[in-house]
Amino acid sequence: MEAKTALDHFIKKGMSPAIDSDQAADQMNLLIETLKGAGYEQYEISNFAKNGLYARHNTNYWKGKHYLGIGPSAHSFNGHSRSWNIANNAKYIGSIQTNQLPMEIEHLSVRDQINECIMTSLRTMWGLICSR
Repeated sequence: MEAKTALDHFIKKGMSPAIDSDQAADQMNLLIETLKGAGYEQYEISNFAKNGLYARHNTNYWKGKHYLGIGPSAHSFNGHSRSWNIANNAKYIGSIQTNQLPMEIEHLSVRDQINECIMTSLRTMWGLICSR
């Protein structure tokens, strides 16, 4: 269970039972088969779409392409660094109104770029495609 998620909170508070890994796998398989039967394909571990109607922003992320995120909590990537905007709407708007960029930036070493390319590519139906 991923820490600090709503489900994690519910389990810790006794509001939801803990997830049994076999049951979770069965439910994932049921989800995949149900969506396939409805004409969807699994193009990334947690994403399904009709053929060719994939989320562009996320697909660019998984393929290591550049993308620009605009708005609170949005993420961007330029090939060498990634940035993310603050999540608080009021602080985001206030920063924009004072001509400040409300973001944090992480610069990626060549090793980090290669590792990220491998790890994100392996999540997709396209596999490993590194163009960096």
